[in-house]
Amino acid sequence: MSCETIGKFRFPNLMLTGETSPDRFGQMLRAMRDCLPGSVGEPTIIPNAAHGMNRDNPKAFNAAVLGFLSGR
Repeated sequence: MSCETIGKFRFPNLMLTGETSPDRFGQMLRAMRDCLPGSVGEPTIIPNAAHGMNRDNPKAFNAAVLGFLSGR
């Protein structure tokens, strides 16, 4: 997907990665963030988790998702 295409996203985005996920996932999220106008900060990093962060650390994953959905 091109930066031009990603830049057309006009909806909120929650960018998550696991603390021990392969580096390529964090790199992809940072690249996406750079393509999105008005995006905020670095991706949320779920501690003690790899790419299956919802299984590895469900409490932190759920807190991040619920916080995002509630606008926190």
